[in-house]
Amino acid sequence: MGRRSRALGRAPPRSRQEPAPPSSHAVGRSRGIDDLVLRMLAKAPRHRLGYAGDVAAALERLGAQPAPPPVIVPRSYTYRPSLAGRTAELEGLEKLLGRLAKGFGGCAVLVGESGAGKTRLAAEVATRASANDTRVITCECEPVGEEVHGEPLHSLRPLLRAIADVWRESPTDKQVRAASVLAAYEPALAEIGPPITEHIDPIAMRFRLFAVLRDVVVELARDEKLLLVIDDLQLADELTLAWLGSLRPKFLGEARVFVLATVRAEESTSALEGTLQAMDAQRFEVARLGRDAIGSLVRDMLALDTEAPT
Repeated sequence: MGRRSRALGRAPPRSRQEPAPPSSHAVGRSRGIDDLVLRMLAKAPRHRLGYAGDVAAALERLGAQPAPPPVIVPRSYTYRPSLAGRTAELEGLEKLLGRLAKGFGGCAVLVGESGAGKTRLAAEVATRASANDTRVITCECEPVGEEVHGEPLHSLRPLLRAIADVWRESPTDKQVRAASVLAAYEPALAEIGPPITEHIDPIAMRFRLFAVLRDVVVELARDEKLLLVIDDLQLADELTLAWLGSLRPKFLGEARVFVLATVRAEESTSALEGTLQAMDAQRFEVARLGRDAIGSLVRDMLALDTEAPT
């Protein structure tokens, strides 16, 4: 029924319609406000900002005055438990963040079966990096159908939107040319440089695209180190994997860029393993939590000081 309705040009049900950005109702609103509001209204819960503190931090980055500290710091309740049972993994990842803080990038991958807690661990690493003057960009690979991966570079759109925000004000000629190369993958960049329409040899265009993307991460990491988190990398398209494979250890180290990926062990492929090997990714096996760690999580979620109910 959904496909038929779209074919007939009917509007989708209101519950499925994407919200309009504030700038469509009030002229002069910035792209940053649009992105923040739309993220808060995202249909999929995992795409939304989850906590008031995250919203406050985003508003401060957009120029709002910092909020005064609360008189009483509230305890998390049924939402954000502590990270239990991951001491060894966190120690190893903290060492890598320490290297990044000193200006040396790299790559790591969290590997485990579905539901083991890889995404939660990656989020904790991202939070700690943000507190250490590091720009964090989180990307997510998503399937568009059974055994079908998304469109080329779909998982890197947060990265492309970030550079669009940097270039939008007063782009240089070089940035306009770079935006034209990337505009086919992110509409926001088409406002800076129209997509290339001339015919270019596909192999030459591929090398050009990879070079421009590398320049993007270098520019984003110029003023502050960059942590690029990519969740569910096993769902990445071939172009994304090939570009990541071009980020060799020497480049990552000198560019002050760290790539942290999560991978479902049961869905890894030879192409993905080849990419991770080319990046010299440090591997962290994320096993399922034991009974004691799960009990600690439940106690935190229910704000209990005693054993959680069974």
